[in-house]
Amino acid sequence: MPFSLLDHPWIPVRRANGWTGLVRPDQLTDFLEQCESPIVALAAPRPDVNGALLEFLIGLVSTTCPPDGDDDWEPGWIAPPPPETLRAAFARHAQAFVLDGDGPRFLQDQEPLQGGETPVAALLIDAPGQQTQERNTDMFVRRGAVKTLSRPAAAWALLTLQTYAPSGGAGHMTSLRGGGPLTTVVSPPENDPGTATLWHLVWLNVESRTACDQRRTTDAPTDPAAVYPWLGATRVSGKQGARTAQSHADPRHVWFGMPRRIRLTFRPAEPSETCDLTGATDAIMVSGYVTRPYGFQYGEGGFQHPLTPHYRPKPNADWLPVHGGRQGIGYRDWLALTSNETDTARQPAACVTAARDRLADLGIYDGVRLRAFGYDMNKKKACGWVEAEMPLLLGRDDDARDRIDDAARSMVAGANLIAAATADAVEKGLFAKSKNARGDFSALDARVWRQTEPAFFKALGEAADPKSADTAPSHAIRTRFLAVLRETACAVFDEAVPVEGLELTDFRRIVNARRWLTGHFVSATKTGKKVHEALGLPVAPPGKPKTRKTKTAGITAGQMEAL
Repeated sequence: MPFSLLDHPWIPVRRANGWTGLVRPDQLTDFLEQCESPIVALAAPRPDVNGALLEFLIGLVSTTCPPDGDDDWEPGWIAPPPPETLRAAFARHAQAFVLDGDGPRFLQDQEPLQGGETPVAALLIDAPGQQTQERNTDMFVRRGAVKTLSRPAAAWALLTLQTYAPSGGAGHMTSLRGGGPLTTVVSPPENDPGTATLWHLVWLNVESRTACDQRRTTDAPTDPAAVYPWLGATRVSGKQGARTAQSHADPRHVWFGMPRRIRLTFRPAEPSETCDLTGATDAIMVSGYVTRPYGFQYGEGGFQHPLTPHYRPKPNADWLPVHGGRQGIGYRDWLALTSNETDTARQPAACVTAARDRLADLGIYDGVRLRAFGYDMNKKKACGWVEAEMPLLLGRDDDARDRIDDAARSMVAGANLIAAATADAVEKGLFAKSKNARGDFSALDARVWRQTEPAFFKALGEAADPKSADTAPSHAIRTRFLAVLRETACAVFDEAVPVEGLELTDFRRIVNARRWLTGHFVSATKTGKKVHEALGLPVAPPGKPKTRKTKTAGITAGQMEAL
């Protein structure tokens, strides 16, 4: 029998009682009504697979049984549909979710592709490529670890590759959002066991039918292949082909992009054979696939994915998806990922905006989290998986939201100046001339951001209080945050620039570098004025500040003892 992704258990999950295993998509709400060990999380052995599976489930529900609009969304939150209701809705799309067999195959080319077989490990985005293996440079992710996959694991790997596909060389296209897109979702409060489930996570981020129609172009096709591209002929790209834009597809196509032309090869399992990724047995195994170049080539702009924040490189340009980066995700990105600002250069994912409104209508403001994840890609090389979770402060009214956004904007601006200054100060302290500087100082910048993050979110929580609408409390909040920035910057500098055993010339250089850094926290200095203005704090009146001249000004007690 064909392996149907609707009829066979293949989604790895964890229930509230700790049980882990595979379930069908319609079992998302299994036991949910009685709250007897509901499914609370995905449980794949790889974080990128969990990310792709979450996107798949949100897309599946958004495509097959979405709410008509936000007014119709609430019933699915309060009284989730039983499995049989989900099963009936999914069944209408059954032909699109068969992994093997002679008919259309899930996320695979319609044609039986000709060519040599590629090892199945190449489906994994971080697997070493052919050139890496030839040069014997696969030191961290070694070759040969995965030779055989079960059908569920093969479906995970195929889905993850098509969802996040990096550049794969000539003719091997990137995903619909480019290589390594950043995904953001809103998580329900964990303090309510009735809604801290996988279903509520999916439903909170689902796209309504109304929102989907707003993305529909007037000339968009409506046939099933316009949603599920593997149901029709591949739109071949390359010199003789063309790019695929939003006008060539149904808006729901964004959930099921298929940039790579792939056909998995299936064979009966050998006695005692197990999946190399999961250790599970399966009657049918996948050890390779056939691939051909020039699949769907998605055009720049046009497609806007509901789970991805976007930006404009210049006014009136197309919206482009945001990608992960090596610096990770932190509170410096919070405003861009959560707030619709008047600055039209950035906009959060549509699901974040919708989730904030939905939760506000339910009167839920506390304990909500923002999750962001994606690959850090350098062309076709996966440098790492980036994932973060941060509080999502909603604000109980428009005034509170404005105070939160204003505080976030000013504190990020101030932290940006201090983080950069800390790295520069360390460079000044270690090297007499900048041209002699050696090393990567970006880690120091990242430390300042990371270590001040708790203070940032504490300050945002205080900014939501109506009392902070007055000038004095608002200044007090930002002044306390500035004090944390100072303490952190000085601690990072002192650790990176030790003074033990230094000669007097080197010691004086360090003193000057540290004095320059601490000057950023005095509003009367040129650099301090910029920091205070960024934070929205009052600046001292013009005039040279009176300071006690000393050769050891700004030196810590520990450094004095070392001297």
